[in-house]
Amino acid sequence: MYRIISEGEFYEGLRDSFTYEGACALFEHLEIYEDVSKNTEYDPVAFRCSYTEYEDIEEYNKNYNTEHEGVEDINETIVIPIDDVSFIVQDY
Repeated sequence: MYRIISEGEFYEGLRDSFTYEGACALFEHLEIYEDVSKNTEYDPVAFRCSYTEYEDIEEYNKNYNTEHEGVEDINETIVIPIDDVSFIVQDY
């Protein structure tokens, strides 16, 4: 059994860890993945443990002790852009 949820419902489960824009970007990313793979289980706890939203590259560099100059330099993991500066990565 499964239930289709909206972006708003998705955000409600993630709002302690993601901005609205970040949750929407992750939602869209998971929808694309779902189209080419399989149904995705809605598990807000797993999403919060698997993905992290960053305000900018400096915050990411500090967290991972790296010296990337831009988001395009990150090749260790999946990067989901939110806007020109902020982004989400799949934690590794």
